[in-house]
Amino acid sequence: MSEKTEAGVPSADGKYFISGAGAPVIGPSWAKDDGGGLVLIGSENRNDDFLPAPAQRTALRDIAAERQRQISAEGWTPEHDDKHTAGDMAIAASCYAWAGCSHAESDVQSKRLPLDWPWSAAWWKPKDKRSNLVRAGALILAEIERLDRAQFAIETAGD
Repeated sequence: MSEKTEAGVPSADGKYFISGAGAPVIGPSWAKDDGGGLVLIGSENRNDDFLPAPAQRTALRDIAAERQRQISAEGWTPEHDDKHTAGDMAIAASCYAWAGCSHAESDVQSKRLPLDWPWSAAWWKPKDKRSNLVRAGALILAEIERLDRAQFAIETAGD
């Protein structure tokens, strides 16, 4: 089992902790669940055809770091996220993804509150395009983890 570190910061064994315990994670060969959450294998010495290129690992680390920030700074813990059963996190992710795409023709347009934003306007905090996409990725990760936890609870009910 790897040592847990803050998201995006490699542990001594070269792995990256992403988030949340409890749910099994099914992922590509460069990701595994060691019982405490998704771990990205960050060793440059791995001979693994599926290991993402360095730029992809940077993006994944940034998404992981944003997810960790959402948990530690905003308090959006897995327990909190489990209350959002109407797809709110996926909808919020789509809003940030739109703000990060080329269809948002200007900074002003990309900063407008989307009509389908699921929460209070105070929580709409767009930045630059890449940051918006990182936030979208972190919200998608949170929603997928929520779905996995819910499915895991169903499958293990009565055990």
